[in-house]
Amino acid sequence: MKLRDSTSWIFKALWMQRTRSLLTIAGFSIGIAAMVTLSTLGEGLRTFVLNEFTQFGSHIIALTPGKTETFGMGGVLNTTRPLSLSDAAAIGTLPNVEAVVPVVMGNAKVKAGQRGRDTEIAGVGGAADKVWKLELALGHFLPVDDLERSRALVVLGNKLQQELFPGLNPVGQFVHIGGARFRVVGVLAEKGEFLGINMDEMVFIPASKSMQLFNRQSLMEVDIFFNPRVSSETMAKKIRQFMIDRHGFEDFTLVTQDQVLATMDNILSVLTYAAAGLGAISLLVGGVGITTILMITVTE
Repeated sequence: MKLRDSTSWIFKALWMQRTRSLLTIAGFSIGIAAMVTLSTLGEGLRTFVLNEFTQFGSHIIALTPGKTETFGMGGVLNTTRPLSLSDAAAIGTLPNVEAVVPVVMGNAKVKAGQRGRDTEIAGVGGAADKVWKLELALGHFLPVDDLERSRALVVLGNKLQQELFPGLNPVGQFVHIGGARFRVVGVLAEKGEFLGINMDEMVFIPASKSMQLFNRQSLMEVDIFFNPRVSSETMAKKIRQFMIDRHGFEDFTLVTQDQVLATMDNILSVLTYAAAGLGAISLLVGGVGITTILMITVTE
């Protein structure tokens, strides 16, 4: 049989069963579209989450109190030593450390006149705007004072400023946070959300004031911004040894941004492959359907 005759016969056979043929083609198209869509969504989610973690800058090492790995007799001996502001200041003197940000988070009511609302309070150091890439819309960020003797100053998130001081310039005004009075020195530009936290509704105060406000004896975290020419592994080793010499043993945890990104990348890659697998199953089902219809048609 010539190719022309074979092709003509196939088209005639499909045309005679055009409804069944169209439904089969539609099923196969849906399978392909499902695979492409799920793969694209998985890769898009992966890119979005990684961008969320890097929007606050790179070359950052997080130091937290307590050791995540313990050995035996948990709860019998408590060897955790608090992370202090003096620890953060000492780390700032290490070579290749460009900035240090102590962090203490909490929740309190912020009031300005008759207006007020409960919101997240971030106690940080004066270098937080540089390390976390925060931009100012008005005024300036917290000054780089002595970490343990900071003044009662505050920087408002963009949305919170609009709620507390609608149509007004709040710089130089006063707000009350948990019963203490703070002077507004700046307003952040719009930043959006980070892992479910709206940065535009937060306020930033000195870490020492935040420790007093929330009656904490330890920092929650110290973010260390280091020279990009130094690898994170090398910098982490130096900080680890420095803190061991200072505390006497390793009662802290160091997490580099590379480790966080690598872990997140692995998790999100698995999700991407899983989504692609679901699409491939849909595609396989469509292929089996087409094969079945073709075999029936040929048999007829």
